[in-house]
Amino acid sequence: MDPTARKVPQDIWYEIVIRLRAPVDIFSLLSTCRSIHAMLREKSTWVALLRALCYHRSIFFPSYRIDEMSVERLRRACRSPFMFAKLLDANSSLSSDQPLLEPSSKAYLNLGEPRVFYDTAFLVPGGRFLVQSRRGHLEVWDLGPPDTPALAEPILLCQSSTKPHVLAHEMCDDKLAVRMVGDDTLRVAVASGYTTFVVSYHSHCRPLR
Repeated sequence: MDPTARKVPQDIWYEIVIRLRAPVDIFSLLSTCRSIHAMLREKSTWVALLRALCYHRSIFFPSYRIDEMSVERLRRACRSPFMFAKLLDANSSLSSDQPLLEPSSKAYLNLGEPRVFYDTAFLVPGGRFLVQSRRGHLEVWDLGPPDTPALAEPILLCQSSTKPHVLAHEMCDDKLAVRMVGDDTLRVAVASGYTTFVVSYHSHCRPLR
């Protein structure tokens, strides 16, 4: 490293590192100097990088169980969106004859009774939380962190309901809108028949079961 760069305070390097977006830029710093290499071995650095990545890519940060993640898992999580984008680019085609990509695995979820898919569902960016609504009944499910296999039994985190207009439901399905608010909150709006209700889900809430 240039002698001038060695004089840069550690906290300045930290601010530079957590503002990098491309994994190749971040990992290239591992071979620069010992102090930066040591910084990139700290879990707190990778948590900050993942948080920034989630913000810029509109991924719900609580999708990851940070307390359970090692530095290596955090590194993989930071690389995953770029690897996925690279996979799409490598297999994209303007031709409609191009075969569809097959998933590497499939999981069938048991989301309670009745055993049919709900009229309206939204998979929160990050892949862990599923919001679904049917006939004025709203539920938030935990499918498991994105860097682990889907839970065999999804966890019901919260539910809310209203009494919709029966006749209206014969004419139309629920309409669902989900928005991320800050780092740990989902704001959900449901139009059910002639009734509209809005609820907030905080990721630190305890599961219902």
